[in-house]
Amino acid sequence: MNVYFGIIILFILVTSIIFLIIIGYIIYGVVKKYFNKKTANYSIIFYVLAIVYISINLFYE
Repeated sequence: MNVYFGIIILFILVTSIIFLIIIGYIIYGVVKKYFNKKTANYSIIFYVLAIVYISINLFYE
C-alpha cells in the first residue's frame, strides 16, 4: 500500500514540475516577444522565486 502511495505522489510531483516548466516557457516567450531578452530572464527568476515561496508556505502550514 505504501509503495503505491509513494508512486502516486512521485507521479503528481513530476507532472506538476513539467506543468510549471511549460508555464515558465510560455511566460518567457511572451515577455521576450514584447520586451527584450534581459527582461525575460528576470521574469523567469521571479517566477521561480514565486514558486519556491509558495511551495515553502504550503509545506509549513
